[in-house]
Amino acid sequence: VLSGDFKKVPSSGYDYNFAYGNADYSVFGFVERFENASAFSVSEYGNAFIEYHEFDSTYKLKTKDGLTYMEYDAKGDEGESYHYWVFFYKNVDEFWTIHVASVDKTPSEVEDYVMGIAKTVTFDAE
Repeated sequence: VLSGDFKKVPSSGYDYNFAYGNADYSVFGFVERFENASAFSVSEYGNAFIEYHEFDSTYKLKTKDGLTYMEYDAKGDEGESYHYWVFFYKNVDEFWTIHVASVDKTPSEVEDYVMGIAKTVTFDAE
């Protein structure tokens, strides 16, 4: 659940299932559906994500307060500094990756807020 200041934004050429943003954060997500999702845990999926995207060995899957996630830093096209949290969720026969990015803020000053966003993720029953 995002606060009212988040607005839907274009996916900028990426294949997001959704993308929202405000002045300080971007939130976007992907869903991957497959028949044997029940055979994999969220941790297994998260580790496969890290490997597939070729993050080096310093990037590790983390867990906190029931959340499974990873973090990384990247530079924007105009030199701005982004910190990303990638949260992993499982819903029946699909996995979701929900990315939360903050711009030009230290991770420690916004972590509680970002974790709060991640804890509000729910899925409708199918």
